[in-house]
Amino acid sequence: MYRESGVHDLVGVLIEGLGAAIPDTWKQFSIWLAVVVVLTGIFFIIF
Repeated sequence: MYRESGVHDLVGVLIEGLGAAIPDTWKQFSIWLAVVVVLTGIFFIIF
């Protein structure tokens, strides 16, 4: 069983680093893409 707080901290650091490295348009696109991938994955798991 992994520590969720540690994972969230790591993800937060990665997101902040990427946010500083890439333009806002790419940030919005990557967030949208991640949401679509997650929703698609959930859809396939349920159905």
